[in-house]
Amino acid sequence: MDILEFVRGQPVGGISEWVCMPLKGKWPESPVDDCIAAHRALGMGYLVWNCGRSTVDYRTKLPSASYLGVEPKGGAGDFRAETLRRICPLRRALEVCRSEGIPVLGRLTINRHYPGQRSILSPFAAGHPECWEREKTGEPVPSRLCYALEEVQRERLDILLEIQRIGVDALVPDFCRQPPMLMYHPDLVEPYLKRTGCDPRRIDSGRPDDYREWFQHRADVMTGFVRRMREEVRRQERELGRPCPIIARIPDNAPWLNIAYGIDSARWLAEDLIDGTMLSPFPLAVEDEGRFMEHHIAEAHGRGKICIGGLGSMNLIPEDRPHRIHPDPREWFFPRPPYELVLRQLKAGADGISVYQSETLVLQPYLQELLRDIHDRDAVTRRLRELPVAALPPEHLVGVDWHSSWLGKDGPHGQLLGLRASPQGAGPWRLL
Repeated sequence: MDILEFVRGQPVGGISEWVCMPLKGKWPESPVDDCIAAHRALGMGYLVWNCGRSTVDYRTKLPSASYLGVEPKGGAGDFRAETLRRICPLRRALEVCRSEGIPVLGRLTINRHYPGQRSILSPFAAGHPECWEREKTGEPVPSRLCYALEEVQRERLDILLEIQRIGVDALVPDFCRQPPMLMYHPDLVEPYLKRTGCDPRRIDSGRPDDYREWFQHRADVMTGFVRRMREEVRRQERELGRPCPIIARIPDNAPWLNIAYGIDSARWLAEDLIDGTMLSPFPLAVEDEGRFMEHHIAEAHGRGKICIGGLGSMNLIPEDRPHRIHPDPREWFFPRPPYELVLRQLKAGADGISVYQSETLVLQPYLQELLRDIHDRDAVTRRLRELPVAALPPEHLVGVDWHSSWLGKDGPHGQLLGLRASPQGAGPWRLL
């Protein structure tokens, strides 16, 4: 099977996490099987299966990786740990999906750790504070590790290569968790300071051009990681005798903004370091509020690569009780925005749509029609003619990434440039 051609021909794929399946107040006996069956019931053609964030979601043999967090206890942590002791969810997903002809794309978060949720904080991240990223002020950021450090790159590369060996049909390194991918660690700053004579921590400007060289320096570090990933995956392809394409999941932000986050997808495509992109609608910074899905789709297609569109789950399910079935959402759910978001991507020529947090969305009765419609441009167009135009408050974003900040669930705090402290006096901005 040519997985890229298969995915191109499948209109909808779910980005799923089996651990979020307990929707009815009890833990399911077979979360992996239940998750796959729920996707198949809606006709989803492939699964982007979560293989790990900080900890991994499969049974690993790597000494630097673990499926157990620093403190694996309590609630979903117990359910997750017990399931992983009982079975390997990734291997079970591959077994079930292969019997039904469903490709499994292995997704790994590239830089997101959870110091506040220690049951899913990896021992590697917790035990290497010297690898934690730094704010502009020098404060540590334990939710991100610095990719200028060899041990950080090696830890993620080893996981990706193990997932490849286990047998996924493609790799989805997820750069949407969590921009910015690189910040101000000394191992990033010092080479730049030595080469340019400029200390980026002292740049205090509202003009993007004043940061451009620094942004590119950081993005080049991440490109080095992506290049290594491609080289090592290709070497293992030869050893295993089977292909394993790489599809990078990226925010649909402006090109310069993604560079600021360390995501130089144009270069990755041009240098054949990836086989395509997968978009997440991700309004994050007030300096650039637009969506650039048309740009990213055209950019990938111009290089002969695929670009899969994206639908997020913010306000498709309520934030206060996301992992529950909600039979009557009329008080808070507005269906028109996700249809508009999907139609714009289909018009731009997206190779289908990926649906984030799909394990929860596919079980919601009020979303069944939407999820069945989004593969069909004509059906989406007809539905938009029927739906009323609602006057939504500006902070009510629907169908975007859960971590969207621009006038999103956390308020208008996504500024990148020229701001040293938040209006609330909560300290320095994190994004630079």
